[in-house]
Amino acid sequence: MYIEERPPTPPAFDGILSDHGTSATADKLLSGDLDVTSLGLGKEAEEFLRLLKKTPEEKKLSINSRMSREAFRQAMKVTDETTSSSASGVHYTLWKAIAEKDDLAEMHSLMLSLPFMHGFKCNRWLRSIDCMLEKKEKVRKIHVM
Repeated sequence: MYIEERPPTPPAFDGILSDHGTSATADKLLSGDLDVTSLGLGKEAEEFLRLLKKTPEEKKLSINSRMSREAFRQAMKVTDETTSSSASGVHYTLWKAIAEKDDLAEMHSLMLSLPFMHGFKCNRWLRSIDCMLEKKEKVRKIHVM
């Protein structure tokens, strides 16, 4: 949990997290070329960082391409605004608004690219639960979203 009075990570992580995790330090960490003991984070954090090293199989999966801001904007232009973009129920209206601002479009295009560039997935992407509330008693239209 993030506590507002403090940064969410120790200062030693600044070099790794800078530029949205795409820094030279982050690349060295993922390749296994970073001396994690030099960061002074403690044994648990060092071990965690060592485990981030890509396996040979993961290195083969890496795609060194990045979605451009303009490609993100084009994708949002052709998307139906009333469509839910995730199990959270957030609609594409929000994404379309983000695409209009240069800095936000740049950040989101990078976020969308990172899993492909580095070969990772979030566990929450692997499952989804859809729940519907019965609005009228005994009228269940589960086929209608």
